[in-house]
Amino acid sequence: MYFDTHAHYDDRHFDSDRDELLPALFEAGVELIVDPGCDTASSRAALALAEQYPFVWAAVGIHPEEMAHDPCDLAVIRELARHPKCVAIGEVGLDYYWDKEHRAEQRALFRAQMELALELDKPVIVHDRDAHGDCLAIARDYPGARGVFHCFSGSAEMAEELLALGWHLGFDGPITYKNARRALEVLALCPPERILMETDSPYLTPVPLRGKRNDSRNLIYVAEKIGEVKGLTAEEAAALCMENGKRLFGIGDAPGRSRCWATPAPASPRSRRSSARSTTCRCCIWTRCSSCRTGRSARRTSSSTSCGISWAATTAGSSTGTTAICCSRGGWRRPTRS
Repeated sequence: MYFDTHAHYDDRHFDSDRDELLPALFEAGVELIVDPGCDTASSRAALALAEQYPFVWAAVGIHPEEMAHDPCDLAVIRELARHPKCVAIGEVGLDYYWDKEHRAEQRALFRAQMELALELDKPVIVHDRDAHGDCLAIARDYPGARGVFHCFSGSAEMAEELLALGWHLGFDGPITYKNARRALEVLALCPPERILMETDSPYLTPVPLRGKRNDSRNLIYVAEKIGEVKGLTAEEAAALCMENGKRLFGIGDAPGRSRCWATPAPASPRSRRSSARSTTCRCCIWTRCSSCRTGRSARRTSSSTSCGISWAATTAGSSTGTTAICCSRGGWRRPTRS
């Protein structure tokens, strides 16, 4: 089970095979993806993908590289951020590598989007390239903000301060590169509960596939490196990062922050218990029959949905059992017995 907390499937590099690739990722074990927007158009595109694919979630924001090409209308970003499948403000931040002339404007936009995240109580996905000092200074100025420094490339000292402020750190393909000494030092000191696993697809492809288009199936190489550094198996590292990501972004059963993108139940709990009616939720790819939920699912045997919300327990040996009900107003609820 993998959670890619940063992948740009709205990017033009996926135009030729996006509709084939995304289902294949899910079948390969990528159970959750966050697709961050980089401007108004890509934020809309990320939300459209999140609506189409139940395991994809979106972030909205204006990337520093795109500010010259975008109207930077934060009223629009604010409205997009209210979508039920938007889980963060991002990708936002500072990039002094590509744009050395508009640093003040970048900082102003970054601050405005940090304030928006606080207003909406959403985490922030931060891009920081060659701007470590200013990014850290802005993080200090917003102690109530939370989120992730995506593809962290700063020093161990910067990492320790961000961790003390409550931030998460994202690790991508570059930790598999031969020159990854500093990133591995940071990974070693990072508490396990603050590590997120990312691909930044279609970019930052890990070794041994470096140079090819990246996608979320390559998280295995990132998981192996995280496991090597932290003394875990790749599977344990993936499970750890899955829980960290769900908790930060409020996806699944994170306490108090569940966002079930559900459809109304088509029948009452009473009629549901008495017939072989199927129960489904737009959080889930598969549908199962209410009358054969116990031990007879050909599609999946786990007791959890793809978004991490557990089904109510069934009664062993029962012909009908007890099933969870998907309700657009109440989220997941357990039907009462007659």
